[in-house]
Amino acid sequence: MRNANVLNVAFLGLGLGTLAIFGSTQANATLMLCEGAADCTLQGSGIENVLLPAPGTTGQEIIGVTNQTNTEVRFFGHGDTLITDAGGQARLDSIDGIIDQVTIDTVDTSLGFEHVVFNVLTELTQPGQPQDSNIFIEAIDNFGTVFDFGGGPFNAATNGNNWFTIGSDDVQYIDSFTIWGDGILGIADLQNVRVDPDLLPGGGGGTGNQVSEPGTMALFGLGLLGLVQSRRRVKRVA
Repeated sequence: MRNANVLNVAFLGLGLGTLAIFGSTQANATLMLCEGAADCTLQGSGIENVLLPAPGTTGQEIIGVTNQTNTEVRFFGHGDTLITDAGGQARLDSIDGIIDQVTIDTVDTSLGFEHVVFNVLTELTQPGQPQDSNIFIEAIDNFGTVFDFGGGPFNAATNGNNWFTIGSDDVQYIDSFTIWGDGILGIADLQNVRVDPDLLPGGGGGTGNQVSEPGTMALFGLGLLGLVQSRRRVKRVA
């Protein structure tokens, strides 16, 4: 009877561990955000500049391309008609002077970003009146998990030197990221966007390789150990 109980427990641990490993009980890695252009350890070595179309190009959706791998990067304005700024290929604006909300991702859904870097300038809802303000930043990883980085808001000064970097130190990928103002002030310009594009694990679509939980592996190991011990006891009785 005792051997049977040990065997049952072993099979239970083994079964639960297997289900957890190959099922849905898996832990995702974590995206992080840091402020400032200097000394940000999240920024990768493969970072590329995103070049925008010719100044004056308009649309709710603007497609840029990276300067090394020619990866297409999409800028989508939520309720905005975006326009590339005459001040340079690296600046994006809205035709009414204020970007309310913009989402950035890759055109190729099998790709994502290892890191992203961007700079924003905010102003009053009346264009041409710069003022320090707050912005909000949200990113979605390749598993569909949403990160709001503590909910914000993040300060953006009128000096136009408001750098932000999103990345991970545990091989996580960014599927898309969104930036918006606090409702009173909008984003005057989105500037100097840089990305580190790469193929998503599993080919994209949120099917990447996830990190198994330590508890799951321990449960699986205990199940195997129980099976070994039960077999030894059965042999001794025989």
